[in-house]
Amino acid sequence: MVNTLQPLTFTLSRAKVLSAACLSALVSVNVYADEVEPSGPPLGWSFGAAVISNDLSYRGVDSDVIVVPAVGYEGEDYFIRGLTAGRHLYRDRTHQVWAMINLDLSRFKPSESSDAAMAQLDARDRSANIGIGYRYSPNRWVMVSANANTDITGRHNGQRAQLQYSLPLNRPMQAWQISPQIGVNYMSKDYVDYYFGISETEAGRSGLPAYTGKHSVNPFIGISGYQYFTEHLSFAAGYQYARTASGIADSPMATQRSYRTIFATILYRW
Repeated sequence: MVNTLQPLTFTLSRAKVLSAACLSALVSVNVYADEVEPSGPPLGWSFGAAVISNDLSYRGVDSDVIVVPAVGYEGEDYFIRGLTAGRHLYRDRTHQVWAMINLDLSRFKPSESSDAAMAQLDARDRSANIGIGYRYSPNRWVMVSANANTDITGRHNGQRAQLQYSLPLNRPMQAWQISPQIGVNYMSKDYVDYYFGISETEAGRSGLPAYTGKHSVNPFIGISGYQYFTEHLSFAAGYQYARTASGIADSPMATQRSYRTIFATILYRW
């Protein structure tokens, strides 16, 4: 372990940055991790793996479980955090603004559904987004973050946004942290229609009613945490549960008024 208070504080902050960022591209949880202290030195590179279970509540489809590389880099100006890369636009001890590009892992594969009607629908592919994020943290008990992004692949040309409050529960020199979260996710009409809409053509061959998606505002709660084993090795995990608005819940593709995401990641910092 490190020997002084300042390096440990920076190390733990960055462990949280890189591990939590593995969720940043998910539809159900759009987590943009905490920034490092602006006076701290660059972190450098981190490598590891993340397991993500994403349940969009599609009829006849089990949770989408994937394993992805977790690659991180923290520099004075640029960063890579799992599935997100970006550039710091402004940083001080209270306010931070960054631009980013990320991969959205949301998808629907008809062949994976056990429901005969759902198996007749078109596939919904993953997409990439570009956006901006903001964090306000006047003290260690208040952490408010917001972000907004838009599709750049032409899959759906939709937008997402999130507002979140986190309460980091740890103390200086502590090698672990638990953070309860509460917030709201916004998904635009085009985004919801792509992932949950049913065209007239699809309705004709599947027997499901046609459906045009509407924008959806979904409140969520969650909890995440990390454990730092050594100066270089850390583990993090998290869970978030969201209640879906009618724009998603009314779709014939959806089975319930909720979705959830679970993740776990292990990282080694050079």
